[in-house]
Amino acid sequence: GFNDPKEILNQKIYFWGDTFSVVGVVRNYRQESPKSDYDALIFRYFPHASGYYSIQINSPDIQESLNRIEGHWKTAFRNKPFEYFFLDEYYNEQYKAEIRFGSIFGLFAGLAIFVACLGLFGMASYITQLRAKEVGVRKVLGASLSNLWSLLTFDFMKWVLLAIVLAVPLNWLVLNQWLDNYANRISLSVWLFLLPAFILLIIATSTVSFYTIRTANQNPSRTLKEE
Repeated sequence: GFNDPKEILNQKIYFWGDTFSVVGVVRNYRQESPKSDYDALIFRYFPHASGYYSIQINSPDIQESLNRIEGHWKTAFRNKPFEYFFLDEYYNEQYKAEIRFGSIFGLFAGLAIFVACLGLFGMASYITQLRAKEVGVRKVLGASLSNLWSLLTFDFMKWVLLAIVLAVPLNWLVLNQWLDNYANRISLSVWLFLLPAFILLIIATSTVSFYTIRTANQNPSRTLKEE
């Protein structure tokens, strides 16, 4: 091996049955998908090989440039059809599966969040109604709104915290397994898990606070009479 790329310049290498002299070294670049690691590449000049012509277009008028290129092509290769493609579009074709997966995942994730919020609202309403008599008794005995809020919020939030504790390790495991498919992967930031958990806590606290205040503001005599 060589510690410095310059050390290999003008060295002789044996490749495909021939001996060649190294005239240059290029930077690493990704030839394939990010799922693949960098491969060792050798660029060899084939003077008589037919294949693709790579052309960089700097003009803002892409169609005019294509028409000019096609004209030169028909002049040089009369019997061969002119076909072309853009390298960036061709390269991005390999990401279609990931883009489609991301769109579908985002759709179902949004739907799951919506259903979860409905369940959260329903559970908060059910818990406060279930304990309406207790709230009325405590209010008659002199409990303040903050005391009632702390009581109901603590009982409700412990289930939310339990759900977060169970969901975070599972999500971390699934995301890590998915990212392991890529040779050069990103690291999972702790904020990726803490931020959604924090938002969930805010939504849960706001929900239970709304129902707690509504229940606490009811006339205790009416609540106890209905019970």
